[in-house]
Parts: sequence; C-alpha cells; structure tokens
Amino acid sequence: MKKSSPRRNQRRTKAQEPKAPQAAPGVDGAVLVVAGLLILIGVVMSYSTTAALSLERRLPPLFLAHLMALCLGIAGAAMGMLLPPSFWRRVSLPLWLLSTGLLIATLLVGIKVNGAQRWLALPIGDLRFQPVALVKFSTLPRIKRSRVSPAT
Repeated sequence: MKKSSPRRNQRRTKAQEPKAPQAAPGVDGAVLVVAGLLILIGVVMSYSTTAALSLERRLPPLFLAHLMALCLGIAGAAMGMLLPPSFWRRVSLPLWLLSTGLLIATLLVGIKVNGAQRWLALPIGDLRFQPVALVKFSTLPRIKRSRVSPAT
C-alpha cells in the first residue's frame, strides 16, 4: 500500500492562489498612454503657436485658455467614467436633444470665426464651445439605444 504524501493531497483554494494585479475597471492603460501623448503634443503645439503672438508675456493668454479647456475636459472625462452605463442609457435621448438644440442655437446666435459660424460663447471666462463636439458624443449612444429598443 502506497502512502500518499501530504503535498499531493493538498489543494489550493481560490483564497490561497496568488492574485494578479488588476487594473481599475473600465480603464485601459494603452488608451490612457495614447491619450496622454496626444494631450502632451497638443499642449506643446498650442504653446509654440501662441507664444509668438504674445512675446511680452511668459504664458500667452490663448495658451492659458487652452490649458483651462483641457482641465475642464479631463475633469469631465473623469466624471463621465465614474457614472454607470445605465445612466448614459437613460440620458441618451435628453443629451441628444440638447446637443441638437445647441446646433440650432449656433445658427442663430453663434460666433463667427474666420467666416465660419461654429462656436457658442460660454459664460466662463473667454471660452467658446463647438456644439458639434457634443453631437458626436451623444449621437452614437442614441442610435445604439434606438436600435436595441425602438420604442424608446
């Protein structure tokens, strides 16, 4: 009769197995790296373009406006990532209607820049907003929602 060794009879439970490091849910490291590089390139290009327009100042006003808009965008992206997908499904129609209304407002009271009327002035500082950016964000979820359940 063979004696079984204690090692052979031991089974690892899930609690005993070493755990691999987990990324935060919904965060893709490669996407973050690429987005960070694109942001960095945009900041450098914005500074190099606007620095010549304002030689008497260390930081040009247009560059500071770009940084302020960048901070608002990053904060908005972080807040949007924290919201559950069910929230985005619920607000897809109101968000799409709002963005469509902003497009109409651009036609009526938009600011002309270089002959094109594509901007709305924001009451925060000297910022302008292109409503088409919100339309791009809100149209795809709305189409998906209507394709999944046409009654909504």
